[in-house]
Amino acid sequence: MKQYYKLITRRKALKMFGRSVIASTLSMNRVKAMENNVGKNWNISTEKSSDIFDYISVSPRDTGEALINPGMGWAFHYYSGRTGNYGYYLDPSDSLDWFPGCSVVYMRIPWTFIEPEEGVYNWTVFDTPAQRFISRGKKISMRINCCEHWIPWATPKWLMEKGAKGVWFIKGKGPDPKGQLWEPDYLDPIYLEKLEALVKALSDRYDNNPNVAFIDIGTFGLWGEGHTGSRLSSR
Repeated sequence: MKQYYKLITRRKALKMFGRSVIASTLSMNRVKAMENNVGKNWNISTEKSSDIFDYISVSPRDTGEALINPGMGWAFHYYSGRTGNYGYYLDPSDSLDWFPGCSVVYMRIPWTFIEPEEGVYNWTVFDTPAQRFISRGKKISMRINCCEHWIPWATPKWLMEKGAKGVWFIKGKGPDPKGQLWEPDYLDPIYLEKLEALVKALSDRYDNNPNVAFIDIGTFGLWGEGHTGSRLSSR
């Protein structure tokens, strides 16, 4: 007597059996091997849905521990536009073990801290504080921004001295020749040329580094958030 096995899609299978992982019929030895593989944090059971279809269900077990979800969840701001805040106040030995849901340490810093002179990169701003977090299984992420509210030269001053155009402004008021803050013209060819060199240097150093969760684009606007400080008004 022939047996006929009905083919179903993955989506239909998940609807039928909930959010379990569906596998074909396996021997008990294979089930034991799976148990050894996935460890104590997973429930594994064998069930029969019909006379012709057996499956193994694998689902997470609630251990009460924080679930680290890659690309989502908690991140700690070590720098947030300046060096003297947030992570600056941590003890040198503090690796955030008291924050079990945190998997990423975020470092957002002005360009001038990374490239104080053209072609001279100060990677220690990222690398040195990162080591203690990486040693505890965390990843780092970073942003380099080009305009700030607390220093004039978030974009390095040497860029303006090489002829890059920009605007002096007062935060909350807009362009003002007497302003103490400087924002580059984001379409200026000199700015774009030097920015491209910076991005390439970042890529050469950190691309495919397993300890880096992501690098976000923060080279446009005040704090790298897209709004341009030189054009903001209080209205």
